[in-house]
Amino acid sequence: MHDETFDRYAEVITRDCLDYLASAGFQPLSARATAMMKHESFPIHAPIHHYLVPALLLSEVRKRQGRDEETLRADLEEATERGRSVPGGSCGFLGACGAAVGVGIFWSLITDTSPLSTKSWAYGNEETGKALLALAAMGGPRCCKRAVYGALHSAIPRIRELLELNLPDEPVVCEFHDNNKECIRVRCPYHPDYRKAS
Repeated sequence: MHDETFDRYAEVITRDCLDYLASAGFQPLSARATAMMKHESFPIHAPIHHYLVPALLLSEVRKRQGRDEETLRADLEEATERGRSVPGGSCGFLGACGAAVGVGIFWSLITDTSPLSTKSWAYGNEETGKALLALAAMGGPRCCKRAVYGALHSAIPRIRELLELNLPDEPVVCEFHDNNKECIRVRCPYHPDYRKAS
């Protein structure tokens, strides 16, 4: 199904990721995620988050690897289509949050994995599973912002281990909680009052 909102923000995300590749220095993944999700009218909940996660991870890794724009652009084009294929509400209806699946999309692209791959086939499935477990531990109902932060956080240790890249794991304080009527408040590790309540 064609989704104009997805298309519009996929273009924004892709442009931001390509600009980041060309920029000097590095920024924390969580800060980049927040900045992208603060774009005007960016939805609180929508399938675009299923593309946001792999786009952020791909651009971060390709930048640290010193890869060129052509490589990243090809990655992002494929990630867009794969992210688009994960339906909205998959967290509740399929038992697999699209942001966590986005971690798997990242791993499949960065390792050039297909259904016929051997060793690398496990990476995407394992890392998607870790992301799903991390999100499940926080409980529902859905929150695409919490899912993005949790999925990114879960991906960092294996990127450090397998790709030998020193990605920092910066703390996150959510700026979107007042706009989410289903926010779980202090049960969310990214809510401003989480540490006060624990």
